[in-house]
Amino acid sequence: MARINSRLFGSLRKFTFVKKHIPLILLVIFLLGGVLWVAPGLKAKNAALKATRNVVLALDWEDVVVFDVDLQSSPASFIVLPSKGSLQAEKKIRDQGKFVLWRLGDDVVPDEWLPRFSDQDGLFIVGEHVLEHPRLIRELPALIKEKNGFVALVEFIPNKLLPFLVCLVPDRLIKGHLLSTREMMVPKPHLLEKRLIRSVEERGNHLLIIRFSPIWTRDENVGFIQQCFTQLRFKGFQLGPLQTFPVWSNKRVSLKAALVLSIIIPVLLLIWSVRSSFSIGITFLIVSSVTVLTGILIHGWGATPFSVLGIDSFRGVKLQLLIPLFAGGVYLINKKEWSQFLEASIKTKYVLWLVGGLGLLLIFYLMRSGNFPLVPVTDTERSFRDWLDAVLVVRPRFKEFLVGHPSFLLGLALIKKGNQRDGWARFFLWLGLLGQISILNTFTHFHSPLHLGLIRTFNGLWLGVSLALPGLILLHSRK
Repeated sequence: MARINSRLFGSLRKFTFVKKHIPLILLVIFLLGGVLWVAPGLKAKNAALKATRNVVLALDWEDVVVFDVDLQSSPASFIVLPSKGSLQAEKKIRDQGKFVLWRLGDDVVPDEWLPRFSDQDGLFIVGEHVLEHPRLIRELPALIKEKNGFVALVEFIPNKLLPFLVCLVPDRLIKGHLLSTREMMVPKPHLLEKRLIRSVEERGNHLLIIRFSPIWTRDENVGFIQQCFTQLRFKGFQLGPLQTFPVWSNKRVSLKAALVLSIIIPVLLLIWSVRSSFSIGITFLIVSSVTVLTGILIHGWGATPFSVLGIDSFRGVKLQLLIPLFAGGVYLINKKEWSQFLEASIKTKYVLWLVGGLGLLLIFYLMRSGNFPLVPVTDTERSFRDWLDAVLVVRPRFKEFLVGHPSFLLGLALIKKGNQRDGWARFFLWLGLLGQISILNTFTHFHSPLHLGLIRTFNGLWLGVSLALPGLILLHSRK
């Protein structure tokens, strides 16, 4: 009888355990099913990125003239020439076996320029109103296909009408990166070299447009370019003929759904972790695993050629960074505390200090996000990032391993000691949301290979756990 009761009690405990975690189990099943559904698109994207290993160099005609560059011996396949460039310059470029990469500004005259577009030429658009000319948008797609040309999508040069042209020539595209004269005025060879390598390896740019530095000699400029391509060859890339970006079909899902999922999941995981009966390590492992699964699903939704090329971008990044923090903060403060706070007589200056302090933190948080943060990265920080890249293959994010993950673990540790309503426990858990939000943000970079995002996340996790260990040991040793 005792044995039967024991088995019955064990079965009830298992049922209670499963019932308690049904929402989490259903969420994991949904995410696993979603990952399986997007797996073909991820596989196609990975194959496309591996198929394009050639990197093409383009030099500007002005640099060729000023520095007296020997075109015949130059490794550049393309020479950048403005649409109003002279016929003599164009002839010299072609006579030396090079192709022309046309730079189209708002001053382009279609009647004069269109007949000059020749076999295997390329173009990139720098003028905001270039494609508003009816003849260009009507004749250019057919001309590009007829001449076996291409359109270079140079990152960080936005143009609202460019997607219309891209949709008409989806198989004649290549992604490029420009190192401008302004950035070469005070050249920092090591930092610029790392930047170019990252642009190829992490963002899929296979056309590099490199301007010469005015303060370097010709040999110094050429040496810098040679060093860059030496490092690229070490990474598995090669200087070779141009390869346009492969096109594949994918099950298209609105990126708004990805935005909604990236906002909801961190908050749901925060709620679950507060109520979790698992140990600190298991809880953190489950939370991080579910976040990574969500990230893979979101990345799969965005694994389309246009997303990788930067035409379809993930919109709402600021919302994805802010809303989970706001919702998590509201959840961690109960109704009684809200009531006490609203009814308390607090001096206006303290309210202003609090609002001002939180506002500055959030503004700094947002200003440090994105490709061009308003609070710029210092050379020292950039060098440290490059060192992390060299040591760990892929650099983890500071907000994950320095702030988010250690804070989340310390918050869980305080809660497990019976301090569910302790202010420090809730503050650390709230701060720990930064780590999970940052993980999801990593996977919204659709231009980057999935495996780099996974390695970056793994590095952030183990480093964050390592940094949290002293604090966890200290908490465990105290009553």
